[in-house]
Amino acid sequence: MAKELDDRYVVAPDYGCVCPSICVLVLEDTQKAAPKNSTLLVLEGNPPEKLTWLAKELDLSNATLSWLNTTPQITFKNSDGTTSKICSVDSDDKLSHVSTSCANGQGKKFPSL
Repeated sequence: MAKELDDRYVVAPDYGCVCPSICVLVLEDTQKAAPKNSTLLVLEGNPPEKLTWLAKELDLSNATLSWLNTTPQITFKNSDGTTSKICSVDSDDKLSHVSTSCANGQGKKFPSL
C-alpha cells in the first residue's frame, strides 16, 4: 500500500479511488491512536467538484475498499478473515447527499457508517 504523508494525515490513494465519478479515499490521522484513527473522504465529480467527510474515527485495519459496477464498497472483515459487513457508498445527485448502506453477506442490514 503506497501512502503519502503530510504533517498529520496519511492518504492511501493506490486503493482508495474506486470509480471515475466518485472517489473514496482513506485518511489516517497520525495524531490519533490506532485503530480508530481512519476517516473516509468522498470526492465527487470529474474533476472533483464536491468533498464529503463520509465517516470519521473508523477502525479500517481489517477493511478493504473496492467497487461493484460503479458503486464503491467498504468490506469489513473479522480477525479470522471472514466478512462481517459490506457497506456501499451511494451518491444521490438530486438530494446532493452521500450515504452508506451496510449489510452482511446474507442481507442482514446494519446501521450506516
